[in-house]
Amino acid sequence: EYNSIRECSMLLCYKNGSWVGSGCATSACMGPSREVPGDKDKPFPGCCPRKECL
Repeated sequence: EYNSIRECSMLLCYKNGSWVGSGCATSACMGPSREVPGDKDKPFPGCCPRKECL
Protein backbone atom coordinates (compact mmCIF):
# COMPACT_ATOMS: atom_id res chain seq x y z
CA GLU A 1 0.00 0.00 0.00
CA TYR A 2 1.34 3.41 -0.98
CA ASN A 3 -0.32 6.70 -0.04
CA SER A 4 0.73 9.58 -2.26
CA ILE A 5 0.15 12.82 -0.36
CA ARG A 6 1.24 14.96 -3.33
CA GLU A 7 -1.41 13.46 -5.58
CA CYS A 8 -3.87 12.48 -2.82
CA SER A 9 -4.21 8.92 -4.02
CA MET A 10 -3.50 5.37 -2.93
CA LEU A 11 -1.90 2.49 -4.83
CA LEU A 12 -2.08 -1.16 -3.89
CA CYS A 13 0.66 -3.33 -5.37
CA TYR A 14 0.38 -7.11 -5.62
CA LYS A 15 3.13 -9.75 -5.63
CA ASN A 16 2.34 -10.69 -9.23
CA GLY A 17 3.27 -7.16 -10.35
CA SER A 18 -0.26 -5.85 -10.85
CA TRP A 19 -1.57 -2.81 -9.06
CA VAL A 20 -4.77 -0.86 -8.52
CA GLY A 21 -5.15 2.83 -7.69
CA SER A 22 -7.76 5.04 -6.07
CA GLY A 23 -8.13 8.80 -6.29
CA CYS A 24 -10.48 11.39 -4.86
CA ALA A 25 -14.14 11.05 -5.75
CA THR A 26 -16.12 13.85 -7.33
CA SER A 27 -19.59 14.87 -6.27
CA ALA A 28 -22.25 17.29 -7.40
CA CYS A 29 -25.01 19.21 -5.69
CA MET A 30 -28.40 20.10 -7.15
CA GLY A 31 -28.02 23.67 -5.94
CA PRO A 32 -25.25 25.92 -4.66
CA SER A 33 -22.18 24.33 -3.13
CA ARG A 34 -18.76 25.14 -1.81
CA GLU A 35 -15.55 23.15 -1.94
CA VAL A 36 -14.03 22.15 1.38
CA PRO A 37 -10.31 21.50 0.99
CA GLY A 38 -8.83 18.24 2.19
CA ASP A 39 -6.10 18.10 4.82
CA LYS A 40 -2.89 17.79 2.79
CA ASP A 41 -1.11 16.31 5.84
CA LYS A 42 -3.50 13.32 6.03
CA PRO A 43 -3.21 10.13 3.99
CA PHE A 44 -5.83 9.21 1.39
CA PRO A 45 -8.78 9.78 1.58
CA GLY A 46 -8.39 12.46 4.28
CA CYS A 47 -6.43 14.65 1.86
CA CYS A 48 -9.32 14.73 -0.65
CA PRO A 49 -11.39 17.89 -1.07
CA ARG A 50 -15.16 17.52 -0.83
CA LYS A 51 -18.23 19.47 -1.90
CA GLU A 52 -20.61 20.78 0.70
CA CYS A 53 -24.13 21.37 -0.60
CA LEU A 54 -25.65 24.62 0.68
